[in-house]
Amino acid sequence: MARVSQAGDSAAVRVCRGERLRAIVHIGTEKTGTTSIQKLLYVNRRKFRGAGYHFIQSAGKQNNRALPAYCINDDKFDDFYRHQGILTLEQRQEYKAGFLREFEAELASLPRGVHTVLISSEHFHSRIRTEEEMDNVHALLSPYFEDIRILCYLREQVTTCASYYSTHLKSGGMESFDVFMQRCAPGNYYFNYHTMLANWERCFGRDALEVALFDKQHFLNGDLLDDFTARIDPSLVGKVNKNFQSENESLTPAGQAFALAVNRAFPIRTASVEEGAIRDKCRKLINQRSRGKGQLPSLESQHELFDAFRESNELLREKFFPDEGPLFREPSKPPPAPLELDDTLIEMLMAVLKIVKKEGRGVLDARQYSEACGRIIASLIESTAGSDADTPGRSITLSEADARLLRRAAVKLGHRDLPAAIKLLRMAHEIDPSLSGVGVKLEEFQRRLDEGVEKSRYMIAYFFDGPDLESWEEERRDALVSRLQEWVHTLELAEGSPMQALREPCRFEPGGAQTSPGTTARSYTMILAASLEEAREAAQRCPFLDFGVAVEVYSLNALARQAPAQ
Repeated sequence: MARVSQAGDSAAVRVCRGERLRAIVHIGTEKTGTTSIQKLLYVNRRKFRGAGYHFIQSAGKQNNRALPAYCINDDKFDDFYRHQGILTLEQRQEYKAGFLREFEAELASLPRGVHTVLISSEHFHSRIRTEEEMDNVHALLSPYFEDIRILCYLREQVTTCASYYSTHLKSGGMESFDVFMQRCAPGNYYFNYHTMLANWERCFGRDALEVALFDKQHFLNGDLLDDFTARIDPSLVGKVNKNFQSENESLTPAGQAFALAVNRAFPIRTASVEEGAIRDKCRKLINQRSRGKGQLPSLESQHELFDAFRESNELLREKFFPDEGPLFREPSKPPPAPLELDDTLIEMLMAVLKIVKKEGRGVLDARQYSEACGRIIASLIESTAGSDADTPGRSITLSEADARLLRRAAVKLGHRDLPAAIKLLRMAHEIDPSLSGVGVKLEEFQRRLDEGVEKSRYMIAYFFDGPDLESWEEERRDALVSRLQEWVHTLELAEGSPMQALREPCRFEPGGAQTSPGTTARSYTMILAASLEEAREAAQRCPFLDFGVAVEVYSLNALARQAPAQ
């Protein structure tokens, strides 16, 4: 693992100032009002400067994200670099050298009245996960600051994970809520606060850590910003400007369903720049219309997850809050009502599809346009499972063009999701009863659903031209495994296991010589599907394709028919 470059000649900073600085590093955690705290620091930076505190700017105007990005290991993928077009190790090293120069120049320019530098980024929590990366943080900061204080707020893990789901979707995530919540486990460094803070304590010492609970009952004046200000300098409470609009980053369950649908239609890692622009336009509409609290697991699931953290949270309490009772309150909030495909959702759906149509002109051909719309509709219907699409008394007005779009999407869905396809056809028929082909398709799909379609066995094989998964970088492998789990949930498996490994493959040449094949099917999945087309469609959604692994589909029907009778 590569460590950060040695900090520059900090003697220049010390000589220029004639003294050593102190630092207060606010590390989050994520989903604890960090955006509001950073807005407070930025809006009031002159007020803080007048009191001897400087909010660092070379690392980011509000979120000082460049600092944790500087400290992650060089072999670790991070979207901070990707968003800036920094894709190679050489580019990263060049960026880091330039950043360090700007960081030192900013410190050297501070007037003598400044005694403390304020640093804030929740990515210290989410990105710095190993001992080596923590050593990098210490190596970066310690040459410049005589005293370093680490400030951290903690929020109950289940609500943290549920709240983070909206952020996951805004970053292009494609996991369903249920799959995403599987991350919330004591073995995950991100959620195990006892393990995470032990890493900070190892480098900076117990006395350097100031840990607070993200709970209104624990805030000074019941206000997070007053509480944070007091932890910087109590004399500034009531003197800073708190009258600013802080963006609500959370999406309602409907907004989350639409964001997921758009991400699946235009995957962030494979969509072109032009397709990405379509996705961003859709997201803007979704964000504007769907701000609010998102999904929660069932109360039963909340309690199971809460109980899983009891041991680590108790160790945390003993170390940092010995005079407190339990750190977090037992879950008591039930999840919101399930989504229904009602007038509001359909109106939003049509608004999103119209953006795809308008922005897709000259970008998407007819097939790509239909597929994108079909994926959005299919994903939305999956999120509204059990809802009734033909609710009487529909009040919104939809056009014939909308009906035709629903018909096309229904035909595509008919290969793998008959109930969803029937819902769309009924909606299309309600909009325009005279629309050609709707009645015939509706009868056909309903008959297939009633009679049941005999499904055949197909094999999806995965071909690796590189090293095995075990040798992949951990974050890349984890991302693939997470997406594979979600994909497998959409399949009807023919075997008990979703993926079978092929061990020690070999090839026999004419004459009996044994060789090692160059490109080898390393694993496979057996599925049931109504047709080869349906099996191919399933394979085209396989996440392996986004990670450079080839996928092939084989029909086993002929083999089954030719097998001798037993």
